[in-house]
Amino acid sequence: MRETPTSLNINDFRQRYLRSFGFLVDPKTEKKTLIQISDVGSERVLFNTLNGSGFFAYVNMGAVFEFLPITRGWFATEVGPVLLQRIPARQFNRGITRANTSAYSVTSLNDWTPWDLTLKLMHDVFVEPKPNKINAECFLLNQFFLVNYGKVYFYQQEVGEFKEGTIILNDTLVLQEVLDAVARGSFKISVKVVE
Repeated sequence: MRETPTSLNINDFRQRYLRSFGFLVDPKTEKKTLIQISDVGSERVLFNTLNGSGFFAYVNMGAVFEFLPITRGWFATEVGPVLLQRIPARQFNRGITRANTSAYSVTSLNDWTPWDLTLKLMHDVFVEPKPNKINAECFLLNQFFLVNYGKVYFYQQEVGEFKEGTIILNDTLVLQEVLDAVARGSFKISVKVVE
């Protein structure tokens, strides 16, 4: 969703996008710069980029911002797979903010670790996605499924185990989705259900 701050919509802009992650869009070239809105005043919008802070755009000057909707799922980042998802009670903010989006990763001991939403994390997810580092311990099958140190997760729900190149699911509920993910990703993995 794109917005241009004007004197007529600045109060709505503040309510919707303060502290949101998004892009400043060059209207001529469509080049996008990842930003986070840090303050919204009556005359200007202040924002930070990955390379610095304290930048601003004046109201009524035609600055175009594009805000990111969150798609729940696993994303490969520099620090490993991170699960992004909406916080249901915080829908009044648009885009991605710390108030309405959570980020988690799973440790090698299968403990859940919360992550702070930062410009670096958003850069890894939306600007320069990291390749899925496939190793025997931890990798993404797709945006829905994570294999992590012997466990298979559908989002945050443990749905099976991974042993010796085989995914062993607890039941048939996600069997077809896992089979599709393995086929689409060309993984050399077999899939079966606990008998």
